[in-house]
Amino acid sequence: MSVNSNTNNLAEANEQTLNDIKQLQTQEMNIYTSLNNGQLTTEQQQQSIDKMNQISQMRINLYSNLQNMY
Repeated sequence: MSVNSNTNNLAEANEQTLNDIKQLQTQEMNIYTSLNNGQLTTEQQQQSIDKMNQISQMRINLYSNLQNMY
């Protein structure tokens, strides 16, 4: 494999990771918005918070992977 090919693959991987992070941020914002509408039960609120925590951890992992690529 050539250096250019490796560089392109790395750039594509980085771009995909950044896109994944953006999608996760959008999901977090949607959940946050649903928490603020006041129409969820306590159980639904807790489920939403748990989901936000999972998404947040995935984003942290993606940022870590991105850092490791460099």
